[in-house]
Amino acid sequence: MVELIALRSPADLYAKSPEMFFAELITYVTFALGLWHARRNGPAHVLFFLIALCAASFVDPFCLISPQIRNYFHSHASVLMWDRHVAPWQFPFFADLAYVGGAVVWALGLDLVSETLLVGFVSSYTFYVFDVYACRWLLYQWHNQDPLYQARTLCVPLASSMWVMTYSMTASLLGRLGARFVERHGLTWDAYTMAFALPAGVLVFLPLHIVPISLVYFPTYVAGQGSYAAVLGFGLACLAVAAVRTKAFAQRRPSDAALWIAVAQSAVWFGGCFSVLVLLDPGNVVSKCVHEPFGGASAATSALCTETETYLFGLGVRKRYVCADELAWWRIAPDTDTGALPLPGDERYTIRGLPMDDETFWHQARSIALGVAVHAACFALAATATKRKKSKQL
Repeated sequence: MVELIALRSPADLYAKSPEMFFAELITYVTFALGLWHARRNGPAHVLFFLIALCAASFVDPFCLISPQIRNYFHSHASVLMWDRHVAPWQFPFFADLAYVGGAVVWALGLDLVSETLLVGFVSSYTFYVFDVYACRWLLYQWHNQDPLYQARTLCVPLASSMWVMTYSMTASLLGRLGARFVERHGLTWDAYTMAFALPAGVLVFLPLHIVPISLVYFPTYVAGQGSYAAVLGFGLACLAVAAVRTKAFAQRRPSDAALWIAVAQSAVWFGGCFSVLVLLDPGNVVSKCVHEPFGGASAATSALCTETETYLFGLGVRKRYVCADELAWWRIAPDTDTGALPLPGDERYTIRGLPMDDETFWHQARSIALGVAVHAACFALAATATKRKKSKQL
């Protein structure tokens, strides 16, 4: 029988899974700040924010529930739905994915093409630190046997980094285009206009955001090489084209208060990730939830370790089970209640993170520092340009 909903109290979450407690706290605080910032800046920002919120929120539950996709698995959050596959805390998380970096770039007032490309670049450096947090502290785990996720930086699949860029770019572009459409047709922004613009934006978003990743990343996945060069090259190309095209700031400017809200949003995001890095050892993290099906100790002792399945509706083939000798970023652990280890074929079992090591610590520390530097540079440019505009008006 399907378990429709599983709940944990905040007290239990904090006591037993502080890494998840802080992940949700960071997500909800940045979401609230992002929504506040969007409302202060007008309908275009709100549309951008809502498209980022709704697009993946509509598709993600299907991806997690359908055996044809099911390419990552959640640890036990405060709320899990549908046999513990769907984690609602990720819905606001999708808005953060695009808007934490997007708000920084939109403050610059660039032309449409430069802005769109720079949103992708900045978002990749913004979200990567949370992806490292997620995979090392077991917030969610990508499918260990999916060929699409074999190319990784530390523990983060390059496919995820590429998807973050295309997701944020598409949401940003459609937010601007939707607002321009309304303005050019002399429409008034009200609840009825937003009720039309948001579904239209999401419907266009779903196929459109797949185009860049299909053109840039999938060929390297099929070829089995070049994934890192493709993702890095795409990000640098976005930055280079935006830099070449940018000749002067446009007239769009946020208010000082709204810019401060965006600064606060970035501070919570990076400060939260840094606090987790310093305070929580991933070796103490235990996740008792639905995970990738367990095949046994190794292929020598279990035939399940070599069993394969088709997925993506017949387009791909991957191993059906993960085995203990194939694990890189977490390990099988005894059940916290019974002390039992999982049996071959089990999906609900306990895993434990690996202890902090120097490679992970300094990799994450550098990533956070780089993300902060990118945000600080954009905020400095936005603040300087705003001051210049005010002095000219005086």
